[in-house]
Amino acid sequence: MGWAFDDDRNCQTQYFMFQAVQRLTLKNILWLALALRVTAAIFSQGYGWYDDHFRVIEVAQSWVDGKNMGDFLPDPSRGITEPREISLFYPGVHFVLFKLMADLNITDPQLKMLLIRLLHAFYSLFVVYFGYQITKKISNERYALCVGLLLAVLWFMPNLSIRNLQEMVCIPPLLVGCWYLIRNESDNWGDLFIAGFVSAFAFSIRYQTALFIGGMGITLLLQRKWGGAMVFAIGSALNVLLFQCLTDIILWGYPLAQFLAYVKFNMVHKGDFITGYWFNYLLLIGGLLIPPFSLMLWFGYFKTARKHLMLFLPSFLFLAFHCYFENKQERFILPFIPFFIILGTIGWYDFKPTSQYWSRHTRLLKNIMLFVVIVNCILLGVFTVSSTKTSRMDSLSYLRDRKDVKAFVVEATDQGNWEQFPLFYLGQQREEYILKSDYSAAQLKSDLQHEKQQPNYVIFLSNRDIDARILKFKASFSNIEYLATIKTSFIDRLFYWLNPVNRNTECYIYKIV
Repeated sequence: MGWAFDDDRNCQTQYFMFQAVQRLTLKNILWLALALRVTAAIFSQGYGWYDDHFRVIEVAQSWVDGKNMGDFLPDPSRGITEPREISLFYPGVHFVLFKLMADLNITDPQLKMLLIRLLHAFYSLFVVYFGYQITKKISNERYALCVGLLLAVLWFMPNLSIRNLQEMVCIPPLLVGCWYLIRNESDNWGDLFIAGFVSAFAFSIRYQTALFIGGMGITLLLQRKWGGAMVFAIGSALNVLLFQCLTDIILWGYPLAQFLAYVKFNMVHKGDFITGYWFNYLLLIGGLLIPPFSLMLWFGYFKTARKHLMLFLPSFLFLAFHCYFENKQERFILPFIPFFIILGTIGWYDFKPTSQYWSRHTRLLKNIMLFVVIVNCILLGVFTVSSTKTSRMDSLSYLRDRKDVKAFVVEATDQGNWEQFPLFYLGQQREEYILKSDYSAAQLKSDLQHEKQQPNYVIFLSNRDIDARILKFKASFSNIEYLATIKTSFIDRLFYWLNPVNRNTECYIYKIV
């Protein structure tokens, strides 16, 4: 990762690490990145957050099934005439993929998701490749190899790269756009147009990236490249017209309907989610990149502000907005990370040779780097093969394998706020009845008197007061037969232990006979 080792080889671990780094090439880094991401794609099942499954996978599959999950498409017969707070571009891509799979008779939900994760694994290599190319262009190959390696093996990158996280998926278009801007030394208008057009894909995936794209245009204006800024803007506008406005006009009757609905929703509900102090994201990034190394990167990042304005200004505007805005969900800051790594690495390693302190404390620096590498390798080994939110997914996979599900009940009367089951993994459209603290089994039994399709399975969510809840359920549905207990994953249990708000609880499956 760019360490300057002296001839002291007493520490064999450090020496072998140094030798390995010395042999790095871009090709080797890409193969390593691919191996880690394919491993994650195979072993890391489930999903990370609500949005990366229920606003992408469930929505796209419902369209294939002729449904309208979430009411994201207009349906005047049901009074749905206004757009929801979502861009349909990324779910639309998955609709095409799932439709193709259906045509090829690929119906197993687990197999479909494996293919989706593998596609994301290959797609994410653009982050490593263009991170390397950008760094090499504005600094040198040694720094570029450091950046490429960090983007390839940073402990959370393989796992998050194969998820349906819009915050990760929007990164490659931003890096490609920046690459075409910084390589454009002769003000080639073709490069400027491509930079604007490709960057705007990020906007259709994640609306907040408009701050990045706007920052690129502002930088061109600050550099007095008036014509270049105009061409860049035309490229961006054409992309938005083709992939946002036309869809909006067809579906809702006016351009940017989804974007305006998204802005309105976030302004109204900005305090309904995770909030915190303005410096929360600074601490989060500092933790993700493992201190004290992350502190070095923070120093390097701000040191590059004037020298590499094309990368600094767009990323800083994005960071500043999210530090200011009230809604501070962790994943929102992920598009900033690659730019932070690029500029932080360049700034730090430009500074280090000029520092008298670090020239006198080379052993301390080597030990810090060794500590960071060891911690990163441990976390990388754990998270690359970790599945999250698996109990609900596995419960529905279990029911799917039984092939006789008519409808099912979820008994969640001990839960405060309800979280959906990922019906995608059931592989078929079946009615789901939810029992909560304000809706009992007795009420459900009464409501189902005249229904032809009676539920024949019940899933008890969590073991809290499980015996009393089973007895209460039996009072209305007398004959139930225990089938299976679906446990949570190790990571789910760890997250729950760290913060009980992560309610990823085990499931108890019974047959209603």
